[in-house]
Amino acid sequence: MRAAGKYTEKEINDMCLIAVLHDIGAFKTDMVSRLVSFDSENAWEHSVYGYLFIKNFSPLSHLAPAVLFHHTSLKYMDSIPEFYRELAQILHIADRIEIATRFNVMSLDILHEHFSDAKQKNFSQELLPLFFEDKGSMDYNELWRQLCSIGQNRSDIDEYLKMLVLSIDFRSRHTVNHTVATAELSRLIAILFQLPEEEVNYVTKGALLHDLGKAGIPVEILENAGRLSDEEMATMRTHILLTRQILNGRVDREVERIACRHHEKLDGSGYPDGLGASEIAFSERIVAVADILSALSGARSYKGVFPKEKVVSILGEMSDKGQIDASIVRKIVENYDFLMRESARATAPVTQNYSNLSSEYRLLMQSISDMQRAKNFRFGSLFAESEIALEVAGNDH
Repeated sequence: MRAAGKYTEKEINDMCLIAVLHDIGAFKTDMVSRLVSFDSENAWEHSVYGYLFIKNFSPLSHLAPAVLFHHTSLKYMDSIPEFYRELAQILHIADRIEIATRFNVMSLDILHEHFSDAKQKNFSQELLPLFFEDKGSMDYNELWRQLCSIGQNRSDIDEYLKMLVLSIDFRSRHTVNHTVATAELSRLIAILFQLPEEEVNYVTKGALLHDLGKAGIPVEILENAGRLSDEEMATMRTHILLTRQILNGRVDREVERIACRHHEKLDGSGYPDGLGASEIAFSERIVAVADILSALSGARSYKGVFPKEKVVSILGEMSDKGQIDASIVRKIVENYDFLMRESARATAPVTQNYSNLSSEYRLLMQSISDMQRAKNFRFGSLFAESEIALEVAGNDH
C-alpha cells in the first residue's frame, strides 16, 4: 500500500489490522489448520464469517468487504467497487505469498513467475510488482511496533476491547451473551456494594476478559450439549491458564487477577490454583459469583434458562457450603429482578447482532452457491442487502 503511493497512513494502519484479523472466520469454523494449504478449494465459509464479524463487531466495518473477497480471483471481481477490489487483492496476494514462503512451497523467483502468469488472471498485474520489488524483505518487529503505536483514542480502544471479547463468544451461539452479561452483572453488583469507581472499573474489565482463554478451546467442547468427559473438562479448565498467558503484563495486575480467579472457591475447591478465602479479594469474589449467575440464568449448550427460584436455590446451596461469598448472594437475591432486567438490556444488542450475522451468513452463502452453480459471479449483488455503506468507494476513492 505504501509503494502504491495513494493510501493514507490511517488507511495503511487499518488494513494492517484487517490483515491480522482476516482469517478470524476460520476461528468460527474451526478450520484454522487447513488455512496453510496453498490452494484453498473452498474458502468462502471462513471469508463470509470473517466479513460478517468485522462488519458487525469491529471498528473496521468499512473495510469488511476486503475480508469477504480475500480469496477471490481477480477475474471474478469486475462487479466489485475498485477500492475494495484492490484491497482484497492486496490481502489475497499477501496471504498466498506468506503461506508459500513460510512453508517453502516456492522460491521467490518461482513465486514471481507463478503469480505473474497472465493466463491465471487471478492476481492484479499492477499490484504484483510492488510485492516483489523488495525481494520479499519484511521487518516484522518494525511492523509490530507500528501496529502497537497506532494512535487510537479511548473510544477506539474500548471498541477494540469489545471486539476482542466478542470474538470468543462469536464462536458459539450458546455463549454469545455470556461475557457481556457477566460484565454487566459484575459492574452492577460492585455498584450495589458502593465500591469506589476505580474498583468498579477493575471489576468490569476483569469480567469482560474472564473467558478470553476460551480462544484455545475447541468449539466442539464449547458447544457440547451433554456432560463433558473428564478429558474434555480438563481441556475446558485450561482456559484460565490461557487467559493468564494472554493477559500477563498487558493489563493492570488487579484486572488480570479478577479475570483469572473466577473459578476459585472460598473453600479451596476451585481451580486452577485452589486458593482459599483469605487469598480471594472481594472484587474477585464478585466476578466469580456473577459468572455463575450469568451461566445459570442464561441458556447454554447443556441447559436451558433456569427460573429465578432455581437460580437462587443453587446460589444459596453454594453459599451454605462456603464456596462463594454469602454477602454477594444476599445482595443478588435482594436485587434479582433489577439485575436480570439490566443484564437483558445490556445483552440485547449483542443478541440482535448475532442473530443478524447468522441470518446474513445463510443468505450470503446461498447467493454464492447460486452463483457457483450458474457460473455467473456478479458479486456486486452481495452488497444489495448489506448494511455496509459503500460511500467510501464512491466518494473517497
